[in-house]
Amino acid sequence: MNLETVKSALIGVVKDIQRFGGHDESKVSGGVYPVKDLPSFDSQICIEAMSMLSSSLGIEIPLDRNIFATEDKKRLLTIDEASVVVYEGLSKGEK
Repeated sequence: MNLETVKSALIGVVKDIQRFGGHDESKVSGGVYPVKDLPSFDSQICIEAMSMLSSSLGIEIPLDRNIFATEDKKRLLTIDEASVVVYEGLSKGEK
């Protein structure tokens, strides 16, 4: 699995969440900060998105690691950055 596959799957998940929530999905791209830029994208939705991404990619993402923020939670991440977090976790052998 490569980084582009992870990014594409994450964009698809975030678009699905926006559509299911009745929100515009057309602005979802790699440069979007989901927690900051998208309506109703809160900590509960982050967990749902991570679960959906896990299913989509056939991997396990630890739910105690919010992929939409830095580990110290001081900075929110874009979809591009979140994709790198997931991909690097895979590269390190994390499940």
